[in-house]
Amino acid sequence: MGTTAPLFAILSIIPLFFSIAAAKFFVVFNLLCDLGTLYLVYRFFLSGSKTTLIIFSTFFAFDPIVNRISVGGMEANLFLFLSLLGIVLYLNQKKGLAFGLLSLIYFLRPEALILLFVMGCYEIAKTKRIPWKYIILSFILLAIPLYIIYIYYGQVLPQSVIAKSATGRNPISNLVNSIFFRHPFNYLIFPLAVYGIIKRLPTKQYLLVAGIWMICYAGAYFLRGPLIWTWYIYSVEVVQLIFASMAIVDIAATLRLDLSRYRWLMALPLFSVFGWIIILYKTGRSGIEVNVYGGLKKDFERMDNRNKIFFADDIGALGYYSGGYIYDNQMLVTPQASKFKNAHDRIISILPDYLYLYTDSVYLGMIRKDSVLSKKYTFLKRYAPDGEKDLPAVFDKNAVIVYKQDYMLFKKNN
Repeated sequence: MGTTAPLFAILSIIPLFFSIAAAKFFVVFNLLCDLGTLYLVYRFFLSGSKTTLIIFSTFFAFDPIVNRISVGGMEANLFLFLSLLGIVLYLNQKKGLAFGLLSLIYFLRPEALILLFVMGCYEIAKTKRIPWKYIILSFILLAIPLYIIYIYYGQVLPQSVIAKSATGRNPISNLVNSIFFRHPFNYLIFPLAVYGIIKRLPTKQYLLVAGIWMICYAGAYFLRGPLIWTWYIYSVEVVQLIFASMAIVDIAATLRLDLSRYRWLMALPLFSVFGWIIILYKTGRSGIEVNVYGGLKKDFERMDNRNKIFFADDIGALGYYSGGYIYDNQMLVTPQASKFKNAHDRIISILPDYLYLYTDSVYLGMIRKDSVLSKKYTFLKRYAPDGEKDLPAVFDKNAVIVYKQDYMLFKKNN
């Protein structure tokens, strides 16, 4: 497919052997990854401080971004766990294992190269020598899979990375919001994290490497300026939580408060669990889960679509439930789509069996006003979070296509 995370795509084979739904499998899998992260943070980054662990765990459990990503079945949880493990291995003199591991997880997320760079620079600063043997090891581990990718795809970078790099640069304000202030919760965490970095960064090797990695990670996104989805910056978010939890302890010490004396603090992580249970009780399951994903599952689970072509912008759930061939209008996993200027030309060139489009006035206007498409396709169903069934009747001539999980399905006429 040319996915950004080919190693994670391979891991997705595992539940198939046990006839387990991939979506359910990766919720549990990510939970295990998070438990591994929790152990590494407690044992090495927090120096075994139970008080700081309680605060970190509370932040971790309350953080809406962390929660959303953890249950989203993405590669970010495994990537963070293995990245932190790489730091631990390196600082425990298992440098070959560390560089080897971080080279391999490039195939989970390309940002692994940032940590490899940071660790290489740290090694040079400590030993005053260029670590040629680790550079060669990393090169070999990267080169072999990249060569296989090149043979198959004709390029070493995943198609998704190439397609995303072709988009325009985001304004600096959008980047700041996307990385550091995506949720109101971050307005509490960010200043605490900054305080913690100032106070703690130079005090411990684990914190120094993790902190520099976080800063370089965020800096790389500022430098390139791409569109940032939440799971891209999961590692940045969690490393911030580490420093924010330390900041709380330091601030308490400044105020002459010994947090370890307050036994009720031990229950703080449980409060977050009860908080989410109350939210679930009050709000119920999300409309996206019930009306969009639930609708797709119900409509397609008994259909054999192996020879059907689905044209779509948002391909994940559709591909999972439909079982059909997905033609990705965003070009992330469909390189041939880049040959055409726009969605209209792509649709006309292949005339897919289904069109799965955002419920957007641009797309709706394109289909209704185009003489070919209006005759070729019939509207079947709308998948909207609020359960709306009808299509919008009004067109905005100046509208642009915006990502939103509200879709309309059209089928090609026989």
